[in-house]
Amino acid sequence: MSFFAKPITALVTTVCVIGLLAGGTKWLLGSSQSTRAFEPPLKTTVSQNRFAAVASPNDLPVEVNLIASANEDLRSEIPARTLAVASESSISDSEGRPWDFQERSESTQRIEATLKRQSEIAFSDTALTEVVTFLSDYHDIPILIDNEALTEEGIAPDTPITRTLTGTKLESALNLMLAPLQLEYVIKNEVLMVTTIARATSAKEVLVYDLSRIPNIGPKTLSSIIMSVKPETWAEVGGGGTLILGSGFVAISQDQPTHRKIVTVLNQLERQAKRRTAK
Repeated sequence: MSFFAKPITALVTTVCVIGLLAGGTKWLLGSSQSTRAFEPPLKTTVSQNRFAAVASPNDLPVEVNLIASANEDLRSEIPARTLAVASESSISDSEGRPWDFQERSESTQRIEATLKRQSEIAFSDTALTEVVTFLSDYHDIPILIDNEALTEEGIAPDTPITRTLTGTKLESALNLMLAPLQLEYVIKNEVLMVTTIARATSAKEVLVYDLSRIPNIGPKTLSSIIMSVKPETWAEVGGGGTLILGSGFVAISQDQPTHRKIVTVLNQLERQAKRRTAK
């Protein structure tokens, strides 16, 4: 290399190094500024439509998962009464499940669920009509008096009732109040109807009960147990009730008060079966 080449090479190298340093610094500054320019504002609104095609919640961006969490928080603030009404289902056993396969309207389900709830009663010479109105308002269910049936039996709708009960289920409270008056209650046309015992027991309805929950009970034994409920009401002794056993089910034609007692017996049989399994 010539005497003049070395200084020129050194000069070129120095210029390149200075340029790279300057360019690198500029790039670094540019990168930092670019990052700040695209940072979203603190209160960014995320459009959920952008993520409509996401298959799994785990694939959602963090922002959408946060929105989902916020929605859960909002749901937790729904009044307890609203949640209770939403969870009401059909007439239930001790665990909240229906024994029969009958379809019920929402109104009927609500009445049946309310009958299992506690009531507060304090009446002193209060007319039956006023008692019914109070219970209907207190429990927020439709309750009516079958005036035609009461008139046939010579029972006045304003017959006085004196009864104080605390912490008692509504169904039990009704039984205690109505029995001395020879009255009963039934659910008819999505209304809880207070009627006479004669009218309540004259109407039969067929319900098919699920027997899979009480295994290891022979059909003959089961028939005897069920028919021990109000034995005078079955066809074998001249009554109107009938029972037909099938594979895993039993179809029973009976009045509503008897059906309620049958459910009580089935609850007892199920609890016994569970205790045997637990041993």
